[in-house]
Amino acid sequence: MTPAIRLEWEKHESAFARKWRRSMVARKKVIVISPQEMSEVRAAIKDGPASKNDKSAMIKDLLLVEAAIATDERVIALDDKVKTLFAVESARIAGLRGIVWINPVTNPAGAMALLQGDERERQWTLAEMSKQE
Repeated sequence: MTPAIRLEWEKHESAFARKWRRSMVARKKVIVISPQEMSEVRAAIKDGPASKNDKSAMIKDLLLVEAAIATDERVIALDDKVKTLFAVESARIAGLRGIVWINPVTNPAGAMALLQGDERERQWTLAEMSKQE
């Protein structure tokens, strides 16, 4: 977990999520990292062809991409809209291409592949998704 992700959790978490997160911290299941800010990717998004609202959504969720790049290049999130935006941008921004992005609700097979270390997970990279868009 990055400091930025922690702030997002604290801002939006439910009572259940707060209890779960604190439990994970107490059991030392949370690793705090400080990823490098992806200023080139941020600038490419800001200068890109997406709408102002789409750029704002991507910049807001870039913290997920930064954390993924600093760890295992995986994002597990429920937001399919921003995933699609990043997939489209990955066609022109190389730093996004290797990110595997899974929504466990809409893609339970992908979530299981991640948990099992299945090589099929590469089919869910932003670069592969951009080919389908």
